[in-house]
Amino acid sequence: MIKTELSPDSSVFYMQKSITDVKINSLANNIHKQYNDRKKLFGNDCNITFHIDLRGQDYTEDMLSDITRRVKDLVGDTNILHFVRK
Repeated sequence: MIKTELSPDSSVFYMQKSITDVKINSLANNIHKQYNDRKKLFGNDCNITFHIDLRGQDYTEDMLSDITRRVKDLVGDTNILHFVRK
């Protein structure tokens, strides 16, 4: 599920059904696309946060590091990520 609010200070919510290497790539690519779309729509001064809901998921810290690294490689910023654990 992806829930978005289109405003200059946007939040995007992702609920992952499972975390695998393929899904990590897909998630990072989706974040990259939505990040760029919002920057084009609202300008570079907007604040965007991506909330990734991990509740009920089996994941490791290495998986989260991989998501963070891949998003940083694509977007250049990891401060846009927030992992929801509880």
